[in-house]
Amino acid sequence: MRVALGVPILGMMHGTVAYTHMGLAAEIAKQAELFIPEAEGYTPYSRARNVIFDRAIRHDCDYVFFADADNLMPIGAFGAMLRMLQAEEAQLVTGYAIKRQPPWDTVWTVVDEARAVEADGLPVELAGCGLACALVDLRWIQDHLKEPYFYMDAETNEDYPFCCRIREEGGRILGHTGVISGHMPDLLPITPANAAEYTALWEKHNKNSCMRVHERELTHDITSRAALTLLD
Repeated sequence: MRVALGVPILGMMHGTVAYTHMGLAAEIAKQAELFIPEAEGYTPYSRARNVIFDRAIRHDCDYVFFADADNLMPIGAFGAMLRMLQAEEAQLVTGYAIKRQPPWDTVWTVVDEARAVEADGLPVELAGCGLACALVDLRWIQDHLKEPYFYMDAETNEDYPFCCRIREEGGRILGHTGVISGHMPDLLPITPANAAEYTALWEKHNKNSCMRVHERELTHDITSRAALTLLD
């Protein structure tokens, strides 16, 4: 089994993120032959992901693990997502990530809207998702989709059109609720555990003012209180 670890880097990578990506690379290398395609500076994201796919295909890879430069990769992510992908015969499995802009909600579009999403490790059937922490069955993609695999959409970027094409060809997309991928804003990664707090604090601010300033203020506020809690 050969796995490509694809990291689209359009700018700079946060140091904390880099350490988690190193851990992910080590985990993959213990279970498969690891290939890391260079994908720095390719814009937009659709081009970066197509470059990763192209180089992974040329190196005869079976899977691509997308790990974005602003997301933390939890320990054991690859093994957990591979097991789910194979057991459920899915074509894409994604980690549980939260948007980095307000309102801070999930990047998943759940098929069953009545399905409560909790961090319980169970699979969730998805209609679409972001690809910040995602394992893709590259062999299936080659057999069922035509190039270019990714293209930019004015409303949903490059990830949702890709997901739609997978489902149109009969593929399955699953969310792994046990793989929590923190999304980095400035200082504190956004996770399902603190997303509601971020949203509540943001709603107290003037939403019409400069959003980036508010993100920094909220991040500093939550980080400061978290630090005080640790000191206690």
